[in-house]
Amino acid sequence: MTLTDFQLVSLSKEYSTPLYVYDADLIVKRYHQLYQWIPYKKLQIYYAMKANYNIHILKLLEKEGACIDAVSPGDVYLALKAGFSKERILFTANKITDAEMHEVQKLGVLFNIGSLSRLEKYGKAYPNSEVCIRFNPDVVAGAHEFIRTGGEATKFGILLESVDTVVDIAKRYNLNIVGIHEHTGSGIPETVQMQKGMKNILGVITKKRFPDLRFVDFGGGFKVPYHPEEGKLDYSVFGFEVTKLFTDFCLKFGKELQMYFEPGKLLVAESGKLLVNVTTLKQNRSKSIAGVNSG
Repeated sequence: MTLTDFQLVSLSKEYSTPLYVYDADLIVKRYHQLYQWIPYKKLQIYYAMKANYNIHILKLLEKEGACIDAVSPGDVYLALKAGFSKERILFTANKITDAEMHEVQKLGVLFNIGSLSRLEKYGKAYPNSEVCIRFNPDVVAGAHEFIRTGGEATKFGILLESVDTVVDIAKRYNLNIVGIHEHTGSGIPETVQMQKGMKNILGVITKKRFPDLRFVDFGGGFKVPYHPEEGKLDYSVFGFEVTKLFTDFCLKFGKELQMYFEPGKLLVAESGKLLVNVTTLKQNRSKSIAGVNSG
């Protein structure tokens, strides 16, 4: 059920303003739509909780069966508090300190490591462990230059050309690489760019390199409309195409792997409203200015 204006006004009177209100039904709808759009039977959705870490939203998605994409120790602690088991949390360890590495490792969650130097440090400290490896898909895409996480200029992920170095480090410390990860960017307007990143990653995955592989994580990047004139992308077409792409890959790989996606904004961005009260009105020549109590 979409919140009506009457309900919003009633909530503002009951709880006062400023007030954030989230439509739980819409969040649940978007979550289940992903499984409808992407009909791969071993699909798992990891919510990118950096999009919104409201504890009630986390508990809602936990009950629906989602997993968590965490990017800080605080994310991990909050996910555990919301009821997610350690097995349902993936920790993307980007630019973390050694202290943070040791802190999170004690919690027992799986590390998603995106640099050779951190992989080396992790291997030395925790040999015989399971890890996920984040590669740079070598595709530049995203709604804004600051949220394009692929390509040589980005700080995210290991270059594809270093795949054999990754394998060598893993062998040196007896690390089991159970997952491969990539994230092309956020708010990608063209799904063809997302698929290009997927193809680049799948191109370096072989059974010989990654015999213990259980899943491939294709990150997020799903676009939501921010302006009235923006149309929604047809993710059912995208889902059919990537399901076929990944199914064909698994046949060649010789094993039916899990496929992960990490939506954030897609699940929550359209659900939230900020309710405020107008406190002042000003007319500056041709411009009307409304002052509100949200700061």
